Amino acid sequence: MRFSVIVLTSFLLLILLTVPPGQTTPLSVSDIYIEPIGSEDPSTHEWKGSFWVITALADTKESYLFYKFDETEADYYGQNKVGNKTIVPTATIKITITPRRPYWERQLNSGRHLVYPLTYGTYRNGFSKQVSKLLDSSVPPFNVDVLECDSSAVWVLHTPFDVKIEKLGTNSFSKTVQIDTVGGSNIVTIVNPYDASEKMLIKDLGKIRTGIGQPATSGLIIFSKKVAFEKLTN
Repeated sequence: MRFSVIVLTSFLLLILLTVPPGQTTPLSVSDIYIEPIGSEDPSTHEWKGSFWVITALADTKESYLFYKFDETEADYYGQNKVGNKTIVPTATIKITITPRRPYWERQLNSGRHLVYPLTYGTYRNGFSKQVSKLLDSSVPPFNVDVLECDSSAVWVLHTPFDVKIEKLGTNSFSKTVQIDTVGGSNIVTIVNPYDASEKMLIKDLGKIRTGIGQPATSGLIIFSKKVAFEKLTN
């Protein structure tokens, strides 16, 4: 059977620490099975239209994570049958996941606030004590332009990774992509450039995010990269 489709479900604990370059750990695979769909090509005896599903748990305190899928792995979990047929992978798939630093993003809008209005000088009549405006002596209004958001603005978690896929066998290829799974909400598809029917889906990568809750702030008002305050009123 040619490698058709793998759905890699990898739940990651996004607690990123500084580690020495080159440190690596295997993905902790808990289950591998083939979806009971698809059919056999009578001319080549290849099984097509099915999915190998790999469920793994990884802790991204490591600098990168790897996994190799082949016939031995498929046979070890014993869920490689569809009906009375045993599906045997003839290619090897190597997966390397390098976590990058996650971050939170919030929508900011341009705003302008009046610090003080047009202001005139005054004088006081020495006899009547009446205060009058000096029309020829004034200070123009002062506005400050800012970036701001109120407490209703939604925080979005970004979880970037580098993913390298290597296939050894027919239509072999090596491909590295930079992805942002947005807290595990995005499903990423990586297609074999030599055969579009062969693809890998990455699902739920970055979904578990212990230790990286969203920032505890209400609104924000930002005057510059170095001057920002919590916005207490809208």
